[in-house]
Amino acid sequence: MRSSPSAELAQVAAVLHEEKDVESTVDVVLRHARAITGAEAATVVLTPGHGVAMMWATCGSLARTGWASVLSLRLDTRRTAIGALSVYSPRAHAFGGDVAELARVYAQHAAVALASAQAESGLRWAMDARHVIGQAQGILMERHGLDAETAFAMLRNRARDRGVKLSERAEGIVAGE
Repeated sequence: MRSSPSAELAQVAAVLHEEKDVESTVDVVLRHARAITGAEAATVVLTPGHGVAMMWATCGSLARTGWASVLSLRLDTRRTAIGALSVYSPRAHAFGGDVAELARVYAQHAAVALASAQAESGLRWAMDARHVIGQAQGILMERHGLDAETAFAMLRNRARDRGVKLSERAEGIVAGE
């Protein structure tokens, strides 16, 4: 016996939140979007800030026409617009009625999962950057006999003088530049 659509969505939502990064979350979003809607292909476009950053697709022939049905859904949360999820079918009227409503609910779950994955990736990047900055600061302290505050100021000034981010300059110092 097949479970109800709402029970299936609840299970899928749990799976979406198990992913640890944006790319793997998108892969799961695409796979389940096709399964839920019966689509032959799906795409996700993420739009951080003002530009399109990445696009994923399940079918390389999306550039060719021939789709008789397309359903595009906003991926957004109350705080931010994330992008769009689109599903494609060669069958006419493939996404009417209940399928479209189910897809809308799924898109909300997908948006929350993607927002969480983006936030987690950002935090992971920040922790890695902080770690490298600390290493570079320690290297400067050792090389020049500086205290922590002066070493950090030196690192910041070197980054500014070279026109690079603090973490980029720190990576260079750690690499021996």
